[in-house]
Amino acid sequence: MRKVSTFFLIATAATAVWGVSLGTDVWLPSVGHGPGQFGSQWRTDVWIALPAGSSSATVDIFFLPRSESGNPWPPESRRVTINPGETREFVDIIKELFGKDNAFGALRVVADREILVTSRIYSAGLTIVTDQGNKTGSTGQFFAGLPITAAIGVNQTTDLAGLEESGTFRTNVGWVEVTGNECSLQVAQIDGNGTTLFSKTYSVKPYAVVQKGSILNELGGGGRNRRLRFTVVSGNGKVVVFGSRLDNASNDPSTVEMRTPTLVDRSRGLFAGAFLESNTAVGGVSFSLSSSGISGFTGNGMVDCSGVPYTLDFGPNATPAEVDASGVFSLALTHDYFDGNNKILTVTWSVSGQVASQGTASGVVQGNVTFGASGWTCTGLTQNWRAGWVAP
Repeated sequence: MRKVSTFFLIATAATAVWGVSLGTDVWLPSVGHGPGQFGSQWRTDVWIALPAGSSSATVDIFFLPRSESGNPWPPESRRVTINPGETREFVDIIKELFGKDNAFGALRVVADREILVTSRIYSAGLTIVTDQGNKTGSTGQFFAGLPITAAIGVNQTTDLAGLEESGTFRTNVGWVEVTGNECSLQVAQIDGNGTTLFSKTYSVKPYAVVQKGSILNELGGGGRNRRLRFTVVSGNGKVVVFGSRLDNASNDPSTVEMRTPTLVDRSRGLFAGAFLESNTAVGGVSFSLSSSGISGFTGNGMVDCSGVPYTLDFGPNATPAEVDASGVFSLALTHDYFDGNNKILTVTWSVSGQVASQGTASGVVQGNVTFGASGWTCTGLTQNWRAGWVAP
């Protein structure tokens, strides 16, 4: 055994990123073919690209119709092959690939290797007046494919900024549930000063595809320079959200993209941290998290022997500890401690904790002394711990 020493660990914090990213499970939240307001005729083109390499990608494209009551799984799909270095263009994909008219919804694109997915939804057949005479054109907006890792789950938040509901502009907003589970989604309207004006909670069904027209009015009133904050407040479902700001005179739409989390998956990998006391950090912890659960949990926690604090190493756990849907887990490790050949102590370390999807974890360790050699009067201590994601 050894006397307690103190150390600190600063965990890597999650940051936000924007842009088009590679993925194997990618969502396009707004697609369609059919008529819209004021004589508009909507179409969707999609591009799927595979970086250069030695193998082709097998790609399944699923179409989920707009439905607040959710969608069954699997929905209708088409399978395509993308060759290395190739970009496949699907013009008017809902009509030409799926054979559907007057159909709107979302696309899920699942591949056996990372691909890049982009799209444009637009109103076709417009007459455009130019200096060279009238021409036929289109007006529309770009949507980047969102990897499923961009979806928000319980206690997670995302924003859409720069929204307006006035005589000049209107705003449409939508969301798609991407896991096949239900959740409750709170949508709050926030003004330019950061004040929450109105909020409403929506029940989201499995694989629901929802679009709300003029949502600011639905939430309690319009205005300029508005931001919407989306928070999953309960349930196991996860959602991606999207927005569209439209010019009332021309019906020209502009995409408003969700604030996405880092594309590094901090819900899996190596975590490390420290025990926390009121005046000092005592000992440390580390563990790995995978689909099998918590493994390799090690620590050096503290016990008190006749008023003298000592730290004792413990772990790792040999059998992975199951992590439930809320990130909660528990495990117990019993260790004997020796001075030479003489057993001095037996301690059972009971660990409980919860892992959050953004790459943090916290919990409690209770050290229970079940054996003390002659002359050793030792008691275990309850210690809080906190850890952060440090590596894949």
